[in-house]
Amino acid sequence: MRKNSKFIMRAGVLLVAGVVLAGGIVLPAHSGAISVLADEEKDTVQVIIENTTWSKDDGAAWDGVVTAEVELKEGYTGLDVLREAAESNDMELVSLESLYGGYYVSSIGGVAEKGAAEYAGWLYTFNTAAANVSVDAYKQADGSLSDGDVIRFLYSKDGGYDLGFYDGGETSKGISGLEVEGGTLSSPFSADSKEYKLLVEEGTKSVKIIPTATLGDEDLIITSGEKTYKRGAAVPVEDGTVITVKTVKTNYDADWNPVTVESVVTLTVSEKKVLDPAKVNEDLLTIQDAALTGEGLAYGSEWYVINLARAGKLSDEKKAAYLESVKKTVAEKASTDLAGQNPTENARLILALTAIEEDPTDVGGVNLLNGIAGLEDIKAKGINAAAFALLALDSNKYEASAAEGKTQATREALIDYIASCELENGGFDYTGTAETADPDMTSMVLYALAPYSDQAKVKEIIDRCVDLLSKAQGEDGSFVSWGSANSNSTAQVIIALCSLGIDPAEDARFIKNGHSAMAALTTYYRMGKGAQYLATSDDADFYSNYQMSQALQAAARRKAGEPSFFNMTKANEAGATGYPAVTMALLFIALAGSGAAVAAASRKKA
Repeated sequence: MRKNSKFIMRAGVLLVAGVVLAGGIVLPAHSGAISVLADEEKDTVQVIIENTTWSKDDGAAWDGVVTAEVELKEGYTGLDVLREAAESNDMELVSLESLYGGYYVSSIGGVAEKGAAEYAGWLYTFNTAAANVSVDAYKQADGSLSDGDVIRFLYSKDGGYDLGFYDGGETSKGISGLEVEGGTLSSPFSADSKEYKLLVEEGTKSVKIIPTATLGDEDLIITSGEKTYKRGAAVPVEDGTVITVKTVKTNYDADWNPVTVESVVTLTVSEKKVLDPAKVNEDLLTIQDAALTGEGLAYGSEWYVINLARAGKLSDEKKAAYLESVKKTVAEKASTDLAGQNPTENARLILALTAIEEDPTDVGGVNLLNGIAGLEDIKAKGINAAAFALLALDSNKYEASAAEGKTQATREALIDYIASCELENGGFDYTGTAETADPDMTSMVLYALAPYSDQAKVKEIIDRCVDLLSKAQGEDGSFVSWGSANSNSTAQVIIALCSLGIDPAEDARFIKNGHSAMAALTTYYRMGKGAQYLATSDDADFYSNYQMSQALQAAARRKAGEPSFFNMTKANEAGATGYPAVTMALLFIALAGSGAAVAAASRKKA
């Protein structure tokens, strides 16, 4: 009895809107769209008529779906739009005046109210939400009916329950989908998430919010400030604008008093601002220098040490304090992690000690090059360890240590191993088994191999990877890894491009929708706070801080014609590289990226 009573009470809401399409036309089961195409420059309204509940086999005049695009003319109401949609498809429209005011649909194409069952009839939604007025109440004249609106009529055999319009619960079911035109949600939409940042490009004036209510009997309300907006209407925005998407459901208590419940999703607009790379890097270096104090100035802070040292910003006092911590740690780990068990750790220390002009072959009597001498040890840790080892060797043209009782990890052996890890579809991944390449790992390989681009097999790999990265770049200029566009992946690609002499700010292959990789990178930065991993993150990220700094320094060095970031050969800085002149510029960032990419690998695997 409760269900029937509820349907009767809502009949004024859901059937008031109806208009009947009578006529003998028989439509094929689940027919395709029959469209009336209006002039593209004119306002249009989409009409959808569905009977998916009562089949022809059970006595219906027709079943399936009919759609029509109708030009919205001056003075039209929703009823006029519906009538034109019906007539254009040779379907007679029958509408009856309702006791509640307006009109309701009693039959469409012979599929009539009470035709399938006692509580059968037509109901409709306006822009995916249940309407609470008759269809003729939507008017072009007052703007309640406008371009892009969607009116959908559905035939129910059971007062809407068979279509999922009612669930009988005491809470709002919220929205099942959310699309945005003119902006990007901070994370993919989920029915369980109620708060998002809405990323927009700098200067964006408005966005269109297109939500879908889970249940048909819930009102869908979009608000910003004190104004309410229709689904799909332009909502004015600026940095910090808050937009709410609310579904409101009306239940009834034992005495049939209305009880309203709601579900709210909040969107906070965040404008992606392109900043001056030089100012960003200066700010980053200040942040990193401040972090290298007290306990922060010790073994484990290699990336900040490298960045500051390469920028000439690390004081002699801090170099000495860091060195003492490294010596102590190396003494403790010499027979374990640094004895070939963790080649990436050895390589990272080699780069840091080289950056502060200390000898990694004699750290309290320990030669760190021994930790990257065995090929099997490196292979056991994967491709990132191989690229990292190659970068460490090349950072100061070190000669590989003899691998006693092991296969020697020569430069050529490392290159061959890296080449063998290329994925079937091109590019590289940390696991070596993925179907698609990871931009971080692919970039790391590029700047590790860059000094060897005069080798035919290496050049072929580089060409394939550059093409792959160009195609992988997002419309905002950034790069995606592990499902999210992020600053680390974007930074890694920039380091790789610079290692190959490619300008990440000007090369057309790396500009998408007007956004270059360099411009995209700085949108992840907040002056005075640091680099964010995601554009929607609230806090700065350690890994993002140093990787962005490396990328910005790499780009600046390429532009100035200086040696690459991780090319710390003193002879190079004096003007003699020892490498072919054609590859000198490439060497700079080839070495630069290894550290950042390996750290990214560690971050992602952690």
